[in-house]
Amino acid sequence: MSGAHVCSGGQMCFMKSKSGRKARQRKGIPPYRSLRGGDVCDRWAFDVVDHSRKLEAEGCYVLAAVEYVTRYVVVVVTEQHTATHIAAFLVKEIVLRFGVFRELLRDGAPELTGRVVLPLVLMVEADQTNPVPYTPKKIGVVERFRRTWKDCVSLHEQDDWEAWVAFAVYAYNSARHSTVSVSTNEPMMERKLRAPNNQVNVAEAGDLIEYHARLVNSMTRSYECAERQAKYYDRRVKSTRTFQTGDCVWMYKTPMRPNATKFVHRWIWPMLIVSDAGNENYLVRREDPNGELREFIAHVSFLTNDDEPTDALMKQKKTLWRSSNMKAKPNAKVMTLKQERLLEQQQR
Repeated sequence: MSGAHVCSGGQMCFMKSKSGRKARQRKGIPPYRSLRGGDVCDRWAFDVVDHSRKLEAEGCYVLAAVEYVTRYVVVVVTEQHTATHIAAFLVKEIVLRFGVFRELLRDGAPELTGRVVLPLVLMVEADQTNPVPYTPKKIGVVERFRRTWKDCVSLHEQDDWEAWVAFAVYAYNSARHSTVSVSTNEPMMERKLRAPNNQVNVAEAGDLIEYHARLVNSMTRSYECAERQAKYYDRRVKSTRTFQTGDCVWMYKTPMRPNATKFVHRWIWPMLIVSDAGNENYLVRREDPNGELREFIAHVSFLTNDDEPTDALMKQKKTLWRSSNMKAKPNAKVMTLKQERLLEQQQR
């Protein structure tokens, strides 16, 4: 199997180097999927932004929710970060103040996906989503706030960090952000948060036409930044594939049985595309030799087309066909001549 590789989205690669050692599997990078912002307060990103040793020694944790469109931050300091505390934070600080949200963006922490938070999300008729499917990662807007408030507090205070979180949040919401070109409080509350040294300055609203021109210019630059980010992100994408209903594909499935070894077949064939399950997922179906129909939902990175298989898959395909034929017919020891010819035609 030296040199053989099957990469669909860069996910499945079993290659060997020239020295004979097995190379590490290349990680699959899914294509950049743009999330539309929607209306204000429709999507909130939530995470436990700080559980460092300094705060753990004082017995407190910082829970933060960031509004996805305006980058407005709501923070509370609590002694625990269990599912009960998180549900109480979402109800008191988000739902009862800003209204019902439609989507909650979170990572794969167990306290965020438990039985306490799920009924709350179902009650408000919202959706729970991850930043990346199958690989829950950290949320960028929340991690950006984590870095900013810790730097802001640590410059002036080394002790009692939980007492200065509210001041850091005020400074964060009143500062001008490069992603939206305005402070987060302007699109959220329709007014600026002024610092004490700005109270003596007289500011005028200005002309409406000039304000509209500045707003359009900032929105244009924000759109260009988003397009540039998507362009550089898509450079890391190995390949993108699309399948149609009725296509015959291979599916990569790691054996999870207790007695599974490395010699067990990791590719299942034949699989039939039944329908598109959304978010680059497909519903596939396989008929076992005993006639039982089995259905799976697989990501596009775990599928490869049957039209152009590699040599490694062709060898495995012959082995699977031979083993299935022997299970169906115990007296058959080898493949029939007709089956061999069909395999050669597909290989061509």
